[in-house]
Amino acid sequence: MSENFPSNHEHQPTPTAERAKSHERESHEPSANEHDKKHGENLTHIQASVEKHAVSGQESTSKATEQGTNAQQPTYADKNLQTAAFDRTMVSVRKHLKKRERRFSKVIHQPVIDKVSTVAEKTVARPSPLLVGSISTLIVSSIFLYMSRHYGFTYNFTIMLAVLVIGYALGLVGEMLFRVIRRKPAR
Repeated sequence: MSENFPSNHEHQPTPTAERAKSHERESHEPSANEHDKKHGENLTHIQASVEKHAVSGQESTSKATEQGTNAQQPTYADKNLQTAAFDRTMVSVRKHLKKRERRFSKVIHQPVIDKVSTVAEKTVARPSPLLVGSISTLIVSSIFLYMSRHYGFTYNFTIMLAVLVIGYALGLVGEMLFRVIRRKPAR
């Protein structure tokens, strides 16, 4: 039995020696608890610094009004400013156009012609009635042309104009009906 137990006790580390070595290791590596504690202290220091240097919303607006500038006030573009911006844009765009295109642009963008064009685009030049009018003109004129060739009578060109006007009117009525049907009821 003496073989199982070492006879030399000097080579065996004592429990106090093991504790001393583990304590040395722990002192070199900070524990997770100490690390969290340092991190928390650092975080509170940063928060205190931020609160010290932060400016509240009320202070910033009061400073802006004291300086005479109000950042909240919107700027409005009056008619003169819009006209000046439009003129500058037209000048810069016309620089890149050819001479003939420049002249045409000057004629088209006259205020009188622009107003007439705006009114016409809202009333006369509606895309749906023009489409219906042109398609009906193509179909009816083609039928009348075929009949005039086949039966031998002369083709009257006013039929084409009359069908265009009637088709336009039908398209306009159809567009109005579509808008009335599509309109949501008032609540």
